[in-house]
Order: sequence, then C-alpha cells, then structure tokens
Amino acid sequence: MIILWAIATLGAARAECSGISDTQLHLVADAPALGVVSLEIPLLGSSPEPKNILTVLAHHKLHATLLPTHRWASKHANFLKNAAEAGHEVGVWISLKDDIGLTGEYASEPDYSDWVDAIRYARRHTRLASGQRPVTMATSTLVPIAEMAAEAIGFRAILPSERTIADRPRRARNSSQNLGRAMVIGQGHYPDGCGHLLPQWSPAALDRATHAAARAQWVRVGLPPHEGVAPILDMWLTEVVIPQQWPVLTVKQLAKAAKRAKDETPRPIPNVPVPKRIPQDRWTAVASAIATANPLPRVPSPGLNLTEAFFGLVTVLAGEHPPKTLALGYLKAPSSPGKTEISGDLAFDKTAVQAMARRLHPRLGGHIPSLIGIGGHSLTAAEALQLMARAVITQTPVANPVDNPSNFSADLGWGESVGHSPL
Repeated sequence: MIILWAIATLGAARAECSGISDTQLHLVADAPALGVVSLEIPLLGSSPEPKNILTVLAHHKLHATLLPTHRWASKHANFLKNAAEAGHEVGVWISLKDDIGLTGEYASEPDYSDWVDAIRYARRHTRLASGQRPVTMATSTLVPIAEMAAEAIGFRAILPSERTIADRPRRARNSSQNLGRAMVIGQGHYPDGCGHLLPQWSPAALDRATHAAARAQWVRVGLPPHEGVAPILDMWLTEVVIPQQWPVLTVKQLAKAAKRAKDETPRPIPNVPVPKRIPQDRWTAVASAIATANPLPRVPSPGLNLTEAFFGLVTVLAGEHPPKTLALGYLKAPSSPGKTEISGDLAFDKTAVQAMARRLHPRLGGHIPSLIGIGGHSLTAAEALQLMARAVITQTPVANPVDNPSNFSADLGWGESVGHSPL
C-alpha cells in the first residue's frame, strides 16, 4: 500500500541522521542564504509550549510557523492566540494516526472524503483555538489524495516531512488533476535523507541547516519544542542568521514568494564553501599534535586537516591578539613537497616566526606556497607548519626536516580547505 510504504520509508530516513545529535559546544558553519528560510515548530502529542523559543524569536524580531495538531491546539488555546497576536503563523499538522486512522500494518487506505473530513475538522478546531484561520497544512507523508483534499479545502501551502526532496515548490494538483492554488513545498537542499525535522537538536544540526541554506532557494528548518533548544537557537540567530541577513519568512509568506517565482528559471545550486569556525583554544591542541609528529598527521584534530591547520596557525600567530573564533574558507594544499635546505635543528626567535606569519597571512590567496622564507632560509610548507606549531605552544621555535603524510598524492596528504565540503 502506498501510504504504509511511505511511512516505513520515513522511519528509515530518520535512522540515517548520523552526527546531527553530536553535543558540540560551538557552531562551526557560517554562510549567507541563497534564498529564503522558514522556521517551523511542530506541536504534536505531549509537546510543551515553546515559550522560550518564541521569546528568542521575539528578541530577534523573527516569526515562525507553528504546526499543532488540533488536539494540541485545543489544550493550548491561550498560547496559540498569544503567538498569533505576536505575528507568528498558526498552521495545522495532520496526524496520520489520530486524524486519518492509520494505526498499523493492516490499516485500510482512506478515501478522498476521509481526508477531506479529517483535514476540515482539524482546521476548524485549530482556528477556534488560535483565532487564526490556518492556510498551511503539514503532514509526515503526503500522498496524492491528501494533496488534492488539502487543495480542495483551500490551503495555500502543503508541507510534507518525508525524506528530503529537492524539487522546487510546485502547485498542488486538484481533483481534476489540474494545477491548483496551494503550493507543495519541500525541505530544500537536504540530500542526506534526514529531512528538516530531526530527532534531537544541537549546534551540529544548525550547522547542517546553514549548509543547506547556502545552496537552496528555500530551506525549511524544523525546531522541536524541547528544553535546551532556545539557547542554541539564540546562538545560531546571533552568530549566523542575523549577521548574514538571512530572509526568514513564515510558510504563508514563503508560499506567496514561491508562487511569484514559479515561472523563473531555477538558479543552479552553487558549490559554495561554507566557512567552518573553530574556537581559538582548539589551536593549542592542533599545534601540540603537529609539533612532534614526523611525518605530519593527516588529521591533527578531529575535523581539521593540515591545510586548515596551516591557515589557522598562520592567523593565530599573525595577529596581536588571537581571535576568539577563526573562520576557515577556501585554501589548497602545497602543490609540491619542496626541497628542504636544512639537515638538522634550525632555531628561530618567536618574533621571527610571527613576522613570517604576518607576511604569509595576506598572501594566502587560495594556495599554500611550497617554500617559505624566514631569516634568510627557505623552509618547506611542512617545516614551516611544524615551526609555527612549536611557536604556538611556546616551545623553542626550531625547524627541522619533516615529511608530509604522502609525497605521492596530489595534495601531499594535506587535504583541501573549503570550510565544510559542499553537501
């Protein structure tokens, strides 16, 4: 049966969300949004009222789309009325189990009138609870008959929460299989199968949303109303969304924008490097891993390669005061291993190493040089990197011959820095 197959597929998709629940202390991705973004809050079952999330959004003068089931709406009418008065959109979530009656493996497929009755009933009770007429409908799995029912009832936006779909927003089909008024809006550029609604929320999840927004004309971001989400959301809005001037719309506004753009030629998905921001205190650990290694390690710290480490240590040493966070962008590895001029230990003052870093910093225009001058000597990139690492951890800055991870690979085993690789 089509519906039950889709539900099983949805469950499988959720299991693929590796790394999203990592408890990182910092956001690491930062990029402008290619198009527009909507913030959605599903309110299902025993979900708590997301008061802290709305407080954060009010502070940043942003609005979200709340998507309650009609049962949740009836229990939290005052909250929804206040949210609507504050400018948030109130839509409706159609539960396949509670509203449509799909309860198990042997459920029969509902017909068109079942969908119409269920959606109409849910919208009416949500309107009574919130004082706002819902024009946005969300559901976990959107089958054609549900799409036609929502279109017939007069919704303006239909949101599926299935596995990631990369098509553009499209007009729904009506019962005559003609194009209708409602816009079916997918989730944006989330090709990893997780979708925009995740089992847990973390800085890693918001980094993932940042990646998607940099490469999609629209991105939906699902915010669960769980404890602990609000401070992470506040950090993301403060450090990424507001500085990068992301256009954040409610789903109703997003549907209007998508309808206006329906005849436009889709812009190609850009191959945009999303800068990866690293806290300053992490560079001590990076430098320690490089300072005594021979050959150099490919990954001196989890998630950082040698090319990124080179850029980071140059930046740390070049400044008067180390930056609190460092944004890593595009940078290529040395093109050749270079020929060493030294056979033993070669000591330098830390001030000479800092002067070398200051000369290098503005010249790192996308490529690490193979040979680097300091105090009348030429060091290979590997030797210079290890010298800088020793200076950062306050060891005596000594250069001596050191091997690359692999002199026979195109990037010498250093890797490329593009912030985060494109999804």
